Amino acid sequence: GIPVIDATDVVTVVHQNHDYGHLAGGKRTVEVGAEASRNLELGGGYRHLFTIQDADWRMTPRGIVRNWCRSDSERYGEVYEILREGRSGWRVRLGRLMAELLCEWVARWRQYRQGHVAPLLKFPAWCIRRVNRE
Repeated sequence: GIPVIDATDVVTVVHQNHDYGHLAGGKRTVEVGAEASRNLELGGGYRHLFTIQDADWRMTPRGIVRNWCRSDSERYGEVYEILREGRSGWRVRLGRLMAELLCEWVARWRQYRQGHVAPLLKFPAWCIRRVNRE
């Protein structure tokens, strides 16, 4: 439930390049060794591996803005559902559907604002196909 902010647009992060010679097995140990496997297990498995693309918010030079779905409505809905694991049934499914619809609308509205009408006109058909998947 803690919001995640992607600050990559305004923050320069420095990470020292280094090898993994100090570890028995080198870099491979870090990527697929026992500790890596345990960390993945503690984190809930591959389903719970998120990227910066999944951040809730983005920090921009003009302030913090909502990170609306990056034009990937299915991933947006999947993250919605993952973050609500353990909750039951129809509310989560309905919430995921609504999250995907909202994300898709925002993406298509952005395209419309750039002069592309077709994606917005095709939105109702997309909605029908998405609802029928349920």
